[in-house]
Amino acid sequence: SMHLPSRAARMAIARSLLRSARPSHGPSHGPSHGAKGGLLALAVFLSSAVPQSPLSGIAFAEPPAIEQRAAAAAAPSREYLLFTGFPFPLGPFTERRTVETELVKDRVYSFEQEIRLSGISANIRSTVFRMRDNHLLVYNPVAPTQEFLQQLEALHSDGVSHILLGATPYEHKVFVPSFSRHFPAAKVWAVPDQWAWPLDLPGPLLGIDTKGSGGGDLVDTAGGSAAYAGAPDLTSEFEVKLLHPRRRLGLGYAANEAALLHKDTKTLALTDALVNVPSAPTRVYDEANLLAIGDNAERSSSLGSLILRAAGAVNWQGTGSKDIGQLWTSDAPGRQGSEAEQLQRGWERNVVLSLFFGPSPATIVDPKPTFQALEGRWVVAPVTDSLIYASDRVQPELARWVDDLARWDFRMIAPSHFDAREGTPEDLRAAFAPTLAKSRGGAATDPATPVTARPYNVDDVRLLDGIATELVKLKVI
Repeated sequence: SMHLPSRAARMAIARSLLRSARPSHGPSHGPSHGAKGGLLALAVFLSSAVPQSPLSGIAFAEPPAIEQRAAAAAAPSREYLLFTGFPFPLGPFTERRTVETELVKDRVYSFEQEIRLSGISANIRSTVFRMRDNHLLVYNPVAPTQEFLQQLEALHSDGVSHILLGATPYEHKVFVPSFSRHFPAAKVWAVPDQWAWPLDLPGPLLGIDTKGSGGGDLVDTAGGSAAYAGAPDLTSEFEVKLLHPRRRLGLGYAANEAALLHKDTKTLALTDALVNVPSAPTRVYDEANLLAIGDNAERSSSLGSLILRAAGAVNWQGTGSKDIGQLWTSDAPGRQGSEAEQLQRGWERNVVLSLFFGPSPATIVDPKPTFQALEGRWVVAPVTDSLIYASDRVQPELARWVDDLARWDFRMIAPSHFDAREGTPEDLRAAFAPTLAKSRGGAATDPATPVTARPYNVDDVRLLDGIATELVKLKVI
């Protein structure tokens, strides 16, 4: 995750929000934040749940020249139909653009696509490694559009040897079956305890056939396995360390994640463990959508205006009406700013909504202070921190896993969301220190890494922490 939560967390969030929206029969001592929080979150979800018209936001121009039309017709297709993910299907539903970036010259590549939930967007990354024998290892494949497949072909490799699924959430595993069908000779590897809801089907019935492909479970390579014994090309070049809590969370969700180290390039590939927010939107994001999110106009049908009106209507966190009202009584030209300022505000607002779900009204109006506290640094995403890693079932194993990863020698971190950039074991320890303060008894294992406060504004994370409290009571986490 937008750092998206697991399907279990999304279902629990929906139930929690619906419960919080019920009126209280006890005495009132001020604004009912729970009820209004539920209403706002539902309003944000519903305000843009219907996909926009494919014509929206398009500026029509003169018909292109014959050469331009021919080039467009020859461009590889971005079509990929995906309507699953009940009750929160992830868009885009019909096509996905793929943006390629070379992370390490001739060896490591990033392929990003966009995912959307109720109009709020995030990137999702597949990290691809060129192995010593010129075959490819694909960690967390994205949708196998014709465009993505042609980009892989343009690497002039000798084919895909290994396909790795590094975690259990829906948005990562949903593409593995279709991608692996394009590369039947590749070995498929996945973290153990894959699950599905409402019917928990085994991996092969989900299209994730590890054993049948010659692959197997992604477990620690240091311990070895029968499956690893049949893949010496994998184990000679890569190491795997698995986060594997002994107990699952609610609805059977397993908070498992396989970290992958490419020893030649000192690159660490992760799925959801860490994020690094870039200062500006990268090429994969739709600028028209970000402009809509950054719109501060009072009388507009844009997503930004709808979110602001919803926050004001329910008096979100007791100050929503005041904060939104002050915005709309301010000077109109200064309120909106230039198009570049609106785009940047849309990017920042998109980030805080995707990471916090329901940040404070002040942050919704002006996301910059919260955004600046996160940008350009390695952190645990708030949704992951509150709804997964805070669990007593996860903390001990998470502490062990982080300490184990910090023994690796890496210089680049490539997670599945937000930026892929320089990162070291020291960065990893510092990022996890606030999350692990509880399990470490208030002191970091490494004296050189002091425990610091969570890098989140307390009002921004109030909704997530409130949901987490309810999930603990329900024994979901």
